Amino acid sequence: MTSLFALDHAAFLQPRCSLCWRTGPAAALDASADSLRAAAREHLTAVHPGAPDDAVEIEPGRAVIGWDGIEPPHEWHNRVFPPTW
Repeated sequence: MTSLFALDHAAFLQPRCSLCWRTGPAAALDASADSLRAAAREHLTAVHPGAPDDAVEIEPGRAVIGWDGIEPPHEWHNRVFPPTW
């Protein structure tokens, strides 16, 4: 599935489960992919036992209206739109 935002316009990365459409915590663009995959694996193990790792997609995201630029966009996103995992 193609994301609505191209990676070159992204402000952060966020995992999304394709089984329940819930989102994980957003991370900075330069964050380790391993930390995002670990969070995804924890979610799948707890909520969807036996689901393959590719059930979670790492998507680029952008800060939306309301972000004032004071804090990093991924921290703002996690505060304003808390992860649902």
